[in-house]
Amino acid sequence: MSGPGSCCSEAWFRFGLCTAAQRFIPEYQTQGDFARVRGYIFASRWLVVAIATAVGGITIAVLFAFQKYLDNHYVVPLVLMCACLPMHALSAAQDGISRSYNWIDMALAPGYIVRPLVILAFMAGFHFAGMPKYRTLCDGLDRVCLLDRHRGATGDDEFSLAREGSGGPAEV
Repeated sequence: MSGPGSCCSEAWFRFGLCTAAQRFIPEYQTQGDFARVRGYIFASRWLVVAIATAVGGITIAVLFAFQKYLDNHYVVPLVLMCACLPMHALSAAQDGISRSYNWIDMALAPGYIVRPLVILAFMAGFHFAGMPKYRTLCDGLDRVCLLDRHRGATGDDEFSLAREGSGGPAEV
């Protein structure tokens, strides 16, 4: 999730709580210390959401403070990305908790099944509502959910084909 293409890497504000779940939860369960298991599960989720919300809020405030120096097509996707940071952090925390119980299907479902379906639903809603002027919002939603981090870097994308009315993909 955090690569060279992502501006606000989410890995640094999880503080290792996602991978630590795979160590502490089984250890506490074998010791029979279920109060610590419940405490870890409860506190780790709230902690990563609180930290991600603070980081996202501060980043949005900085973006709006320097908005006059940035083009709008950079600001909108970055604001959407920062608004989604708590969701990504919570998903990562729950992934670690699910893996500690060997529930790999539950660990992978949010990122690889649910998130793409939600993106498709939003983009279909924008399309069927006839909102071509919200192309930047759709691109931002696509970048936020990390489907294609590098789209738009060269200026050419598949949306330009549909908008220009060409018969299909360009010749290579």
